[in-house]
Amino acid sequence: MSDVDASFTAKFKRILGDDAIDDNGPFEESAAILRRLMKEQYLPIESLSEAGLTSFFAAHRSIARCFDRNVSGLSVRFTVQYNLFSGTVNALGDARQREWLKKSHDAGELGCFMLTEHAAGVLSGLIVETTAELVDDGFVVRTPTAGAAKVWISQGFTAKWGVLIANLIDRDGKNLGAHGFVVDMAAAGVRKEVMAPKTAFNSLDNANVSFDGVKIPHSSLLARHCRIAGGAYAFDGPKPPSFMKIAQRLLSGRLCISDCAVTYFETSLQTTLKYCAERQVWIDPAKQQPLAEVPYMTEMFSEVRSCAAVHAAYLRHLQGRFAEAVQTEGAEPSRALQTQIAAGKCEGVEFATASLERIRRKVGSYSLMAESPFGTGSDIMFAMRFAEGDTHVLQGSIVRDHIKTHGNLPSLVRLSVSVLVGWLLHGTGLLSPAALLRYRAQRSLLGLLLFLKRRSAALGKLGAWYASGERLYSAARALSLNLIYTTAAKAKLASKADLAAFVKHANRLCAGF
Repeated sequence: MSDVDASFTAKFKRILGDDAIDDNGPFEESAAILRRLMKEQYLPIESLSEAGLTSFFAAHRSIARCFDRNVSGLSVRFTVQYNLFSGTVNALGDARQREWLKKSHDAGELGCFMLTEHAAGVLSGLIVETTAELVDDGFVVRTPTAGAAKVWISQGFTAKWGVLIANLIDRDGKNLGAHGFVVDMAAAGVRKEVMAPKTAFNSLDNANVSFDGVKIPHSSLLARHCRIAGGAYAFDGPKPPSFMKIAQRLLSGRLCISDCAVTYFETSLQTTLKYCAERQVWIDPAKQQPLAEVPYMTEMFSEVRSCAAVHAAYLRHLQGRFAEAVQTEGAEPSRALQTQIAAGKCEGVEFATASLERIRRKVGSYSLMAESPFGTGSDIMFAMRFAEGDTHVLQGSIVRDHIKTHGNLPSLVRLSVSVLVGWLLHGTGLLSPAALLRYRAQRSLLGLLLFLKRRSAALGKLGAWYASGERLYSAARALSLNLIYTTAAKAKLASKADLAAFVKHANRLCAGF
């Protein structure tokens, strides 16, 4: 653990003290703990502008190390407050709005982030239908259909303010695309409904939110890149800000989530290792041995520890690249970086979830003990799977990016030749583990491309895409694992031993693809 991480972990534990936390308790109790973290400067708001965003990411990881304190719901509150709400205002707001943010933060005022809509949630891609119509004295916000209601809005009831992502409609009725607005959550016409109870962390309030002609001032528009001047919409540069510039905190959120998933797994692994080191088992009628030293347990622990180290190093590497991209004036993350982040989010969370379950199956009755890291306390891992982009949706995006690269005939021919050579070498056993993983990734992509081409004639392109099902997800996994490995190996982000264990594990996952 780095000195920065150790400092934040100690600070978090000090602020929490010995208070008992009920992760299914009242909303307001959990919200009060977040306010305490804000007022006691656990993560100063200025850290959102810190070069490298080192403190920002470390503060998230440190909470994940304390999930044994029943802080799953609080961890979601924290990232909603600091990343989605405050991070968006800090990134998209002008100097006046950023100053307002600091005062609001220091006063302990909570915020939420409203993007996901009922008819276009994490399983169907992000489509925005909520509108903010420009009028003489402000904007009128409407939810035009039931499907346009904002859903899964974490902190939706306890928040005083909300960042709303809505389509800006100009005076001519033209849709200028998604923009960010700050909304008073107590304003007339803001309607909030409690969502159904969750399996865990019900101390986190999740709301369905809709807008019935809500009036907000022109100054509500986050104005770093666009603004209302003289009653008319104006923007910097040749065109209005892109959706990714407006919603860039989805990328930092994906990095936070996957990093926290891996950190939670690493912490759980240490807890389980301690138990297994103390748990004696009979290996023959005359001898006992610690469970941790039984060969198959030793092998499993070594493999998952190495894989976790590679995932963690890869994510920290991307965090630095993301910070550099968004902190360069006028820039935004490249498509290549977005794909790398998507791969890291999908595979980091999948690895942590699967590995936690794998270990749980090996530790007998300890898997049911309240003191263990298993059970409903780990349900947060499934929230991580769909938050800030569901795994399957992001996998579709990863595959689309690779298809664009190989969409022309010369690229497809090169891919086919590479797969053929790999197939021939694979039959001789001459492929290195790294080359084998690359071959499997390319083979899965080529197989998917050929499937789409065959089925498009009968089903159309969209029909063939949806019919591809597990082929698509398998291809995405192979491509993502290869991307993570090649990035980590090229940049020497992890030790040779850890990289060797990672590529061996990745090849086993991809063997049937």
